[in-house]
Amino acid sequence: MKKLLILLIYLPLLSVAQTSTITGNIIDKFNSTDNQPDATAKIQLFDVNKKFSLNTLDRDSVRTTTADILGNYNFKNIPAGNYIIYITSKGALVSPMFLFNALRGGTVTDKLSSISGFDFTHHQPELQTQIMALFDQSIKLSNEKKVNKYLKVEKVIDADIKKYLDAMPNEIKRFFGFFDGGKFGRDFKDIIVKPGIDESYTTVFDVYF
Repeated sequence: MKKLLILLIYLPLLSVAQTSTITGNIIDKFNSTDNQPDATAKIQLFDVNKKFSLNTLDRDSVRTTTADILGNYNFKNIPAGNYIIYITSKGALVSPMFLFNALRGGTVTDKLSSISGFDFTHHQPELQTQIMALFDQSIKLSNEKKVNKYLKVEKVIDADIKKYLDAMPNEIKRFFGFFDGGKFGRDFKDIIVKPGIDESYTTVFDVYF
């Protein structure tokens, strides 16, 4: 009986020891000296191996928190597995091109498509091609220092990206918070959590993010 009691006490402790803590810090970077913690950020942790209901989030599959006044956040007791950290900052204004590029293709895009059931890579292909052509044009104009023409093209790009996001189903826009046209800072991190090993990440939003 004593051995059984010791085993029953030990097993929960072993289970806790195999989980991990994920911590992070989020910063708004204005220049080399004037930086500040981002206390406006919302952080979501998605378990890649689980499907999600677009109408009602499964609390066992998505964990959500917000950054504190120092820009810090944490998720405790995270089982080993593959996760995506999705950060949305309403304090950091960035080019919508950053979100557009994040959704066009790659490992994170594939996993976002898998958990949500929406094919981001092949969404509005003609509009995607048009946006990339305009982006190439903007780079050329920037290199040629044709500022006025560059700014006009940038406005068209932002408007087209808004069309690209607006064309997504409402449940997807609601699920990922895409109603702002992509103008707020966002960060996607594809991470592997190993048993009992804590992870820490820093996200810096600046004009080049």
